This record gives sequence, C-alpha cells and structure tokens, in this order.
Amino acid sequence: MKNSKKLIFGILVVSFSLLLSFNVSAITAKIGNGKMILNVEVGDTVEKSIWVINDNDVAVDITLIPSGDLERDVEVLENNFRLEPMEDKSARFKIPITKAGRTETRINVKFTPVDGTQEVGLASLIIINAGEVGSLSDDENEDVEGSSLLTGNIIGANGVNKTYIVLGLSTLLLGVALIVLLYYSKKIRKKKVNKGDSKSIKKEVEVK
Repeated sequence: MKNSKKLIFGILVVSFSLLLSFNVSAITAKIGNGKMILNVEVGDTVEKSIWVINDNDVAVDITLIPSGDLERDVEVLENNFRLEPMEDKSARFKIPITKAGRTETRINVKFTPVDGTQEVGLASLIIINAGEVGSLSDDENEDVEGSSLLTGNIIGANGVNKTYIVLGLSTLLLGVALIVLLYYSKKIRKKKVNKGDSKSIKKEVEVK
C-alpha cells in the first residue's frame, strides 16, 4: 500500500515537473497596436506600423505574415529582422485601398527564439472602412488604434499553443493510466490471496 502511494505521488510530481518545464521554456510575445480601425477612401494608401517588443532574455527573429481579406495587398516594409533581449522596433507596412467596403486583415507577428525553443506569436487586427472618393468628412477620417499592449504566448491570437496542450494532456493521461493499472493489479492480487485462503480452509476441513 505504501509503495503504491509513493508511486502515485512520484507520477504526479513528474507530471507537474514536465508541465512546468514546458512553460518555463516558452518565450513571451509582445506587440503594440493590437487593433486598428481605419476610415479611408478608395485610392488612399494605409501606412502604419506594429510595435514589436522583445522582453525575453534571448534574441528572437521576427516574421510578419499577413492574413485575411487584404492578405495579398499588404506590403510589409520591415520584415524578417532580429531583436536582441529587451529591444523593440516599429515594423511598418502599407495597404493600398482599391475598392470600397469593410475589410478585416491580420498581421501575424511570429517570434522565433534563436536558442531553438518554441516559437510564439500574436496578431494585430486591422479593420478598414473604405468609402468612395470624397465620401468621408474630416471627422470621419480619424483613425482609431489600440494603444494597449498585447502580451502572450499564442499563435495568431487564437488560443494557447497546441504543443503545450498536447504535452499536458499526454502527461495527464499517462498518469491516469498508471493509476488505473495499479488499482486493477491490487484487485487481482487480492483475489489470488482470498482464493489461496479459501483453499487452505478447505484442506483443513477435509483433514479434520
């Protein structure tokens, strides 16, 4: 019984240690301008930037990848650059407006650490309301940009990195499986002991 408890405790300790080691190895992604709402006219060219911050202890390579409605129209002017620890940079981009309407585009900022640990990233959402030429007044032509920082270790701002989820669930399932095996092995041993006791009692009765 004591050995079984020690084994279960050991499994739990190893599981938590593995999960902690995965979290420690993950770097943090941080960007400014996490959301932009831009009111423009057809024929304009949006020229903006994303503030990319490396507040990790290792250097990271930065890659900007457009996606969404205007993915093919986005021109990233600063891309594929390296940030040293505690270094930041404004990565500029341009989007020519060729037709009216509302569009949503994301610029995904990928952080790849030079030490080979897990890459992470965030996405800046760009909402563009494009009107026909001369359709916007001076008041409507104002832009709204998110001033707060986005911080996390997620890819594309869609959720926790899948690698950590898979590793965590695998470790948890392994621990549960071992506990179940221990439980059934104890039941089997108990049945064998009870069976042996019943045979001994039967022999003693026959001798008498």
